[in-house]
Amino acid sequence: MRDSRLVRITVLAVALVTCGAACGGQAAVAPSPSPSAASTTVTVTLSETGCRYDGPGQVPVGRLIAHLANQTKNTFFLGLGRLESGHTFQDFVDWTDRDRDREIQGIHSLGPPDWLPGISHAQADSGLAVDLTTTVGKGIYAFGCGRLDLTQTKPQELGVWAAGPFEVR
Repeated sequence: MRDSRLVRITVLAVALVTCGAACGGQAAVAPSPSPSAASTTVTVTLSETGCRYDGPGQVPVGRLIAHLANQTKNTFFLGLGRLESGHTFQDFVDWTDRDRDREIQGIHSLGPPDWLPGISHAQADSGLAVDLTTTVGKGIYAFGCGRLDLTQTKPQELGVWAAGPFEVR
């Protein structure tokens, strides 16, 4: 059961990158920024009880640098995805809340939502800071954050949360 949770949390982060194609939807491909486009830097912080986005509500098309700040004793998985039309950030918050409840009850995860195709992911070990650098095109984006204990014989998933959102114009 714990191994399937490791797979699920990894799938959350990685599937945000690949779910568009794998789930039958259109993959989120952001256009390359112009050479003069400035970078936007945001911070996503994982704590023992959740994940927090610190950044503007709107960012320009171009390069995005997400600074992952891991304030836990665990591994931090972060995925960035673009919400498809007809879905809201609250839909993603509700999805992560339900999925976290499933974990608490020992029920296998349903996997990532197919309406949040991913574009990038990263991970940071305990106490470390890592930068996720990617290019974003127009749309509404959200981060999927996962906390995983890799020190156990069988890795243990400790939670999954939504962070954001921000709009790229």
